[in-house]
Amino acid sequence: MKVKDMIGRVMVLFDEATGYDLVKDAYEYRYRIYDAMDSIQRELAVILSPIPAVKTISSVGGRADIGADVLRIRSLKDASGRNVCFSFGGVNEITVSDGDHELFYDRYPTRITNSSGDTAVIDEMELEISPEAQEAMVYGVCAYLLMNDEPELYNAYTGRYMSLVSNLLAARDSRPLALVRGGADI
Repeated sequence: MKVKDMIGRVMVLFDEATGYDLVKDAYEYRYRIYDAMDSIQRELAVILSPIPAVKTISSVGGRADIGADVLRIRSLKDASGRNVCFSFGGVNEITVSDGDHELFYDRYPTRITNSSGDTAVIDEMELEISPEAQEAMVYGVCAYLLMNDEPELYNAYTGRYMSLVSNLLAARDSRPLALVRGGADI
């Protein structure tokens, strides 16, 4: 789903809220919605929908910069594909043997900001979390926008958001931890 599609879904939910005239505030929400989407997408990427990535890092003098986009390290491999031991050496830095290494990690999603004022580029960005998490994100964004304006709707959207996230976490946690392929001829 693109950012503009998420905005459209949020505005539809606001329009469907009976007894409230939220669409009249759409102009105000339009400029707050990017921060709301960024915050909720990052939250969901951390707790529910990791974004796997791979990059090559170089270590010189036993230290390697891993970058600010790293949420969680899955593994580190040398040129021959063997796992490499490492330790954290500081902010965005690991201590590891010298050379080039493949870093397998979960990353933070790309920031959704309106700092440039050009919404056309931002609106075409694809959301990076799973489609299931995007469904929950719609309600999280609505709740975020209404936090200080409409307490009843805020509670309703927050409840729906938390319910969807809980259901997705329960489904994820009920999956088998190992998948056995193949077998033995008997």
